[in-house]
Amino acid sequence: MEAPKDLPVRLQDLGIGRLFESVRDAVLVAEADTGQIVLWNSTATQILGYSQSEALRKRWDVLVPERFKAQCRAGMARYRDTGHGPYIDAHTVLELPALHKSGEEINIEITLSAIEPVHDLVGDSKRLVLAIIRDITERKQTEEALKESEERFRTAFEDAPIGVALIGLNGRYLRVNRALCEMVGYPEEELLEKTALDLTHPDDLRATAERMRQVLEEGPGSYTIEKRYVRADGQVVWILSSVSLIQDPQGKPSHFISLAQDISNRKALEEQLKHQAFHDSLTELPNRALFLDRLEHALARIHQTGEPVAVLLVDLDDFKVINDSFGHDAGNTVLVEVAERLKGAVRPGDTVARLFGDEFAVLLEAPADREEVLWVTEKIMRHLREPFDLNEQEAFVTPSIGIALSESTKDELVEVLRHVDWAMYKAKEGGKARYEVYNPRMNIDIGERMRLRRDLYQAVERKEFEVYYQPQVELRTNQIVDVEALVRWKHPDKGLLPATQFITLAEQTGLIDHIGRWVLQKSCRQLMEWQEWYSAKHGSQLGLSVNLSAREIQQPDVAETVANILRQTGLDPSCITLEVSERIAMKDAEYTIGKLHELKDLGVKLALDDFGAGYCSLVYLEHSLFDALKIDRVFIHRERKNPEEWLTIISAMLSMARSLGLQAVVEGVETEEQLAKLREMRCEMAQGYYFANPLSSEAIERLLVEGTTR
Repeated sequence: MEAPKDLPVRLQDLGIGRLFESVRDAVLVAEADTGQIVLWNSTATQILGYSQSEALRKRWDVLVPERFKAQCRAGMARYRDTGHGPYIDAHTVLELPALHKSGEEINIEITLSAIEPVHDLVGDSKRLVLAIIRDITERKQTEEALKESEERFRTAFEDAPIGVALIGLNGRYLRVNRALCEMVGYPEEELLEKTALDLTHPDDLRATAERMRQVLEEGPGSYTIEKRYVRADGQVVWILSSVSLIQDPQGKPSHFISLAQDISNRKALEEQLKHQAFHDSLTELPNRALFLDRLEHALARIHQTGEPVAVLLVDLDDFKVINDSFGHDAGNTVLVEVAERLKGAVRPGDTVARLFGDEFAVLLEAPADREEVLWVTEKIMRHLREPFDLNEQEAFVTPSIGIALSESTKDELVEVLRHVDWAMYKAKEGGKARYEVYNPRMNIDIGERMRLRRDLYQAVERKEFEVYYQPQVELRTNQIVDVEALVRWKHPDKGLLPATQFITLAEQTGLIDHIGRWVLQKSCRQLMEWQEWYSAKHGSQLGLSVNLSAREIQQPDVAETVANILRQTGLDPSCITLEVSERIAMKDAEYTIGKLHELKDLGVKLALDDFGAGYCSLVYLEHSLFDALKIDRVFIHRERKNPEEWLTIISAMLSMARSLGLQAVVEGVETEEQLAKLREMRCEMAQGYYFANPLSSEAIERLLVEGTTR
């Protein structure tokens, strides 16, 4: 029997429509047999787009994409009239896309339920199906996002380049990634049977357990710790461990997330740098810094144990002869062998260090008495007197040794170092190849020299040096065309000291390397500041002359050092003149020529300083090494004693320089008369107090701005 055409109206009259309008979900009622929609609420219109009048003219399957209609029909089939009894008391829940009126697919959850026929009110026995529809698009999007998030987490967890693990509150591994397994050398199944503490190095167990306990007590948070794991093969791997405590939705601790980054290479590099910072690169002995640290600790222990300390300062006599005779490589070989012999002469636990150059130190802790100290010293003397084999040639080295004994709790580090320095100098003064034990009666002059030596070390650390400049003047124009950089020591007690009062000491201690490099770098930077405005004013570049000491010119990397400074400052190399004295040039001539060629290849100029004060082989001039000769001031000073001889010598030197194509600079000009005579001899360049004393950078800049000195 067909359903009445006014079935929707009659359902409305029964109040069912009003009931469904109050429901927040979409509701429709359809005939089970025909699929005709007979009831449609306003929420259904909002979700699916059809008005009620449009929907009541359609079958339910218009709302379902073609690919899902079979699934939906199967769900509706159970509610059709089969002639076998009453409706099934059940419902069907489906999740599938629905077709919006616009054609867009939306995700819905549809619950199908049977409606019992009410014959008396409806007047027919058509079976009806109630469909409650819920838009689950947002839920589906959330589920997809969660699924993607979980997939990303799984991928990130598994493919992370660092070790990642989930760890239970009891410390047991819950989940581990491949990187962690490879890091510790265990397969996953074996690692999951262990705890984080099982892998931790015994020395790091206490700190690791304490940090885990602390974060559990303090609540959600994280910590980072550097620790060691012991791999399955027994090797130790350093890791940077970052651990975070995770809580469950109820706010209770759930588990830890651990990130482990292998920092073994970094740790190895740190150890290497630490070793380099406290050890001499040539001999691998402790350097000055480490020696002083150990000495300070040894002196501190006197307060606790009362055990004495002895310090030996070992300086190799005339070691420069080895370098000059056999070369620097041979000299280094000797230094390495000296280090080995010193270690073989002392007791286990004593410290042998290389302080500077050919200066070594020995720390004897808790010697039995003075006699034991002297026994060790004599053993060192015997060991070092043995010949050194250098390319099938024998070389000999003798040491001068100073000894300082410290038995009092009042002895301070600086005092002990001063005493041993005085003792060593006294040994050298007494004829070398001997030792002296410090006593307070040692000559006060030695003490003053040692204080200056100590102050020089401190001056390097405290940066007490300054660069002064003396102009070189072109006599034709009276213009300053070059400045010579001269180092000064601003001593805290003695005031401003000229180089003559400390350069020799700096060379003996090896500090000249640092000082010379600093002077070149400082003056080059200063020249760069002056260059722009000087060039704009004069149409030419200002020159800079810098002295190279004997020790500097003998350094294997002298050219590299100069090149680095030029590169850092951006200076044109042709602006720089490096001055080398005659005495320096004549030492180890073949080696020196090679180094001068390396410098010349950089594009800098070379000047032979103090020319005429010593003797110089013309081989240097034949090699076209030098660009200028600086005639020593001693000849200018002869002008008052023997004017005719002075004129003859200066004139000859100037003529020689001109014939060789070298620029001549006469040093030491102090009077108007000297200057006039130099001009008569067509001297091009001069330098001296007549023009200006060595001046600070500020004062010389004022002269440069004026352009002349007179």
